[in-house]
Amino acid sequence: MSAVRPDIRVRHAVLGDAEPLCETLNGIIGIGGTTALEVPLPVAEFSGYFLEGERFISCHVAEDRLTWWCESRIFMGRHWLIGFASNW
Repeated sequence: MSAVRPDIRVRHAVLGDAEPLCETLNGIIGIGGTTALEVPLPVAEFSGYFLEGERFISCHVAEDRLTWWCESRIFMGRHWLIGFASNW
């Protein structure tokens, strides 16, 4: 059973989301031990992996509906799916 959350909007991530998403991921990498990545990524490399690269499949973000329309929007979460098989 899932709850409806009218205060959260889920949508496909776009290239314009790369910088805040990359900052979030790099913050997690900086903490250490919570992701397989150990070195912070530049925005272009992040985009290549998670938003548009050849192995990219999908990326969604969940954002606070009260701030989704402004430049300083708040991402409540993110999920990406990338492929690792060499023949994809």
